[in-house]
Amino acid sequence: MNARKVLTSLVLIVLLAAPILSASAQGGEPVEAVPGQEVNLILLPKDPGNPVFVEAHNGAMEAHEELENPGELIFTGPTPENAIPGQIEIITSGTTEGVDAIMISANAYEELVPATTAAREAGIAVVTWDSPVMPEGEDLFIAQVDFSETGVVMADMALSLLGDEGGQFAILSATPDASNQNAWIEAMQAAIEADEKYANLELVDIVYGNDVPEDSYNQALGLVDKYPDLKLIMAPTTVGLAAAAKALQDEDLCGEVLLSGLGLPSEMQAFVEDG
Repeated sequence: MNARKVLTSLVLIVLLAAPILSASAQGGEPVEAVPGQEVNLILLPKDPGNPVFVEAHNGAMEAHEELENPGELIFTGPTPENAIPGQIEIITSGTTEGVDAIMISANAYEELVPATTAAREAGIAVVTWDSPVMPEGEDLFIAQVDFSETGVVMADMALSLLGDEGGQFAILSATPDASNQNAWIEAMQAAIEADEKYANLELVDIVYGNDVPEDSYNQALGLVDKYPDLKLIMAPTTVGLAAAAKALQDEDLCGEVLLSGLGLPSEMQAFVEDG
């Protein structure tokens, strides 16, 4: 399994012990999954059509089968155009139906909290993964990476590409409310400000493609048009990274404007091979 599948399998293993999750977490005692235990689950990504979350679903199904859960694993999510209200609606519906646990990659850090709090008060375990909500709205957050270290890695990637001479670069992110991407970007900015080795890197803009391919494509073109001296686009999202790559291909800018970020290798292969 790849890293994403490992992460989601871990989430599911924890949640199969959902009835004792909160008490065990508070007491510091280890939690073990019980094979054959019946637990009804909702796996709620930011967007079920995003390739990253398709991989997450594959990993969850592997764990679901491995642990012989006779309960239901529901994989569902909002459309990109209805990202936050859609997640709230699904959480509320799951609470009404009385599922045992909800696993969420949150589209918003604060807005989902009333719905997740209501779920917890109804006895539903709420575990966030990939992108958290505020701590009072979740039982547990499982981070796939160290957020601060990811920011430093992104800064080092930019420095490696632009060299000591540096230059202008911009960030094409997912949504303005995505807590994981926002944390990575903030950590990247903090790293650049704190270390003189990044002194020649000039962050000129942060834009958001809302993890919609067309929007991300247009945002990438907008950056190129707005900043004639732009040397690099950093995209900490698979959708944005692939869309920006396509935009640079179409405008014959490969090599003139560099591109890097965080994305699934399978989605990047064709662009890497094309230079």
